[in-house]
Amino acid sequence: MLGPLRVQPPAWSKSYDFSGPLRPAAYGPKRTVPASIPWPDYAVGSVPISERIDKASNTAIKVREPRPSCARSRLTLGLR
Repeated sequence: MLGPLRVQPPAWSKSYDFSGPLRPAAYGPKRTVPASIPWPDYAVGSVPISERIDKASNTAIKVREPRPSCARSRLTLGLR
C-alpha cells in the first residue's frame, strides 16, 4: 500500500497576488496509468477517431426517426 499523498498547492500560487479569497486546488504527485489499461484513441494525437466514425454514421434516416415521437409528444402536451 502507498503512503499518504503529499497534497500541495501549485508552486506558482505562492508568489501570485490574488485579488479575492479563491485559490487554486491543491494536487498530489502525478500518477501513471498501468500498461494493462488500453489508451483511448485520442491519447496519442488528441483526435477522437472513434467519435468521428460515430458521427459519420448518422444518416438522414436516423435524423428523421425521432420526428414521429416529437409529433406525438406535441399532441400529448396540447401543443400544435
